[in-house]
Amino acid sequence: MVRVSRWMMGLKILLPLLFLAGINLAPVEFAIAETLEQARVAEVDDQPVLAMIRYREALERHPWERDLWEHLGRMALIAGAPEEAIHAFEQADRLFPLSPDTRKLLADAYESCGRYEDAARQWAEVAAVQPTAENYAHLSDAWQKAGRLSEAVQALRRWREIDPKNGLAAYRLALDVSISDLDEALNLVKEAARLDQAFQEGMKVLERVGSLSSLDDDPAYRLTLLGRALGELNEWALAERALTEAVHQNPDYAEAWALLGETRYHTGGDGRVELEKALELNPSSVLGRVLMAFYWSRKGDWQQAIDQMAIAARLEPARSMWRVELGNLYAQKGDLPQALIEYRRAVDLDPNNPAVLEALAQFCLTFQVQVEETGLPAAREAVKLDDQSAHARALLGALLAATGHTEEAEKELARALELDDHLAEAHYYLGSLYLTWQRMELAQEHLFTASRLDPQGRFGILASRLLAKYFHGEADENGSP
Repeated sequence: MVRVSRWMMGLKILLPLLFLAGINLAPVEFAIAETLEQARVAEVDDQPVLAMIRYREALERHPWERDLWEHLGRMALIAGAPEEAIHAFEQADRLFPLSPDTRKLLADAYESCGRYEDAARQWAEVAAVQPTAENYAHLSDAWQKAGRLSEAVQALRRWREIDPKNGLAAYRLALDVSISDLDEALNLVKEAARLDQAFQEGMKVLERVGSLSSLDDDPAYRLTLLGRALGELNEWALAERALTEAVHQNPDYAEAWALLGETRYHTGGDGRVELEKALELNPSSVLGRVLMAFYWSRKGDWQQAIDQMAIAARLEPARSMWRVELGNLYAQKGDLPQALIEYRRAVDLDPNNPAVLEALAQFCLTFQVQVEETGLPAAREAVKLDDQSAHARALLGALLAATGHTEEAEKELARALELDDHLAEAHYYLGSLYLTWQRMELAQEHLFTASRLDPQGRFGILASRLLAKYFHGEADENGSP
């Protein structure tokens, strides 16, 4: 009896405590449920920042909830906050290993922050579970960006094993092995071109390297040729690797140093040290002088650029292209009379070269210098020399329009589009011409096409301005083009 009484007494004490605990916990759980509902509504409404805030609030109370960390990571990635996404996904991964799909998102977040090795390791884990061609493609790309060429090659070889008919896999592998084994690279790039016509140009470039390198067994010479070719293909990171090895093989090779300087610019460096080294080794290097001129022009120091290009022109007086480049530099400096002199010198050196004539005609049009006296005849001669050049006909059409020969201008611009209907400048000039004739529907059609074909380029931007001014009711803040 005593025991029962004591038990009853304990129950009387405990029941109120349990009741009070229930009263205190219920609002907390309700608040979390409400917060999560707000987070999910924000997700559905495409408000990732608000969703992040709500998931953070929920995680303050429930930090052990793996799913909430994953939701926070996804929202952070969508909201453009990759660092927070990384933190959230890593927290989720500590609680329980991520699924392959979520691990891909973590890899994307690492890559957004430039942490390419970390991204590659995530893709490696994904590929181990899901050995697909797509996953190995991502893995090879991540290792490539991390500068880990041997790991990239391994991933590419695995990609090719899984998908042997993929031309891109063969092409990427060809480029990556070209530094260590040019023969294998040539075989691979031929296979890539056979599988996909898009890689024909890359095949031609590498074949040219193979032909030229057979003339000299110096490895530094081959690597320099290869570095130049890789730069031509916009593979600047690989070009830098090839040229770095070239100067290691032959530290006195001026041309390799000059190309390395140019490559360093394209990979985010400066390049001046390497260019100066090239000119120290060989002050008569035309390549070194030209690339040093480009270096100073990028800095906006037109006089130093002109000085370097003038030396190149003196070293190779028969090369019209150096005179064209001098003309470009004088024009950028604002010395239009001297620019015109240089363009005319280029034409005198190479009167049957349509590219040189086009350069003179373009200068006259752009800067409105002797448009009818010099620019128009130069453009006519360029078309006469190469009547299948869409660019030359577009330029001629623009000059005809500028000099009042509008009907002939329309014919030339239409002919340019027959030759190449993706030529943005022809669409822009034709659209501008139709504007002057008040043929608004045709004008809008061609200007829109120009803006679509060349969204970040000169003609696309000019077309967008005209569209905004005449068709969208916006003021032309930059003046008429």
